[in-house]
Amino acid sequence: MTVDLLPRNGNEKLIAGYMVYELCKAELALLNLAVLPAMQGRGIGRAMLDKMKFKLSPLRRGRIVTDVWEENLDGQLF
Repeated sequence: MTVDLLPRNGNEKLIAGYMVYELCKAELALLNLAVLPAMQGRGIGRAMLDKMKFKLSPLRRGRIVTDVWEENLDGQLF
């Protein structure tokens, strides 16, 4: 899934971030989330997660899970 296309020069677009997730039986597994360094701090990652939350359902997939590497402090703080 790619989101947040931002206008550049004329009709060109810039992909500011993307996420990869897996639809599991009881949860959504977030496998990867990335935002261009120049675009970080603008709420793009949060907006992508908000879109992912709409896929949750109390009857099927009720939570989002992910793993974060120990040395990835930015990921842990997000």
